[in-house]
Amino acid sequence: MLFYETFGNTSIKKPYPLVFLHGFLGSRVDWMPVITLLQKEYECIAIDLPAHGKSSHSQNIHLEVELALQQWPNAILVGYSLGGRLSLGFGQKHPEKIKGVIALSAHPGLSSKELRDHRLQNDLAWQNRLITLSSSDFLSLWYEQKVFASLQKRPELLKHLLNIRAYHNPNDLASILDQASLAKQPLYQNFQHPLSFLYGEEDISYVELYRNWPAFEKKTIPLSGHAAHLENPFQCAEAIAFFAARYSLQAV
Repeated sequence: MLFYETFGNTSIKKPYPLVFLHGFLGSRVDWMPVITLLQKEYECIAIDLPAHGKSSHSQNIHLEVELALQQWPNAILVGYSLGGRLSLGFGQKHPEKIKGVIALSAHPGLSSKELRDHRLQNDLAWQNRLITLSSSDFLSLWYEQKVFASLQKRPELLKHLLNIRAYHNPNDLASILDQASLAKQPLYQNFQHPLSFLYGEEDISYVELYRNWPAFEKKTIPLSGHAAHLENPFQCAEAIAFFAARYSLQAV
């Protein structure tokens, strides 16, 4: 069973909780700047994904997450990057069990075999680095990726992330990276539940990605890049609350 924590005043009756899933190498703690801003109005549940935080490794991350999420029927899933992709997958499989999905910096899927093959080779290289490099060397390389360019302008936040991202079992994380590779993810296109994609205005690759997906609801988070929930938690929380409030009114 995945470890999770519940925050917020549960005596405040809301139609559904907000369930938060973090990204690769993160933990439930990553969502605390956002949850702190939302917990007065919503029940917030923050989950540690397999092999992250206080959750043990799993040979089937998709099944493990699916079993965990079924504890909160009619929740709004709020997922970042890997957590966003897992949320989209759960919504595709069980649209009747959730109220909606908010996907932050999450990819809906690759559209060609060529792109999937390229991504698979890239993920294999990162798995090898996980196993062969020290934790500090791996993390330094990870955050030098183009997608995290905005963090270079926020050195204190980057330093904080490098300090809290120490991990215990690189083989387990390599397994998670393999299981949840974007190269192995279906292309998610048809959604039967409310959906919103959030992305940082400085996250150039995702600005371009979402521009080419006009059918989806999208919202830009200013003054942030790929990790918008950490770079600008106030406006990220505001966007989540705006999405949730619309469906609260419908549920009354």
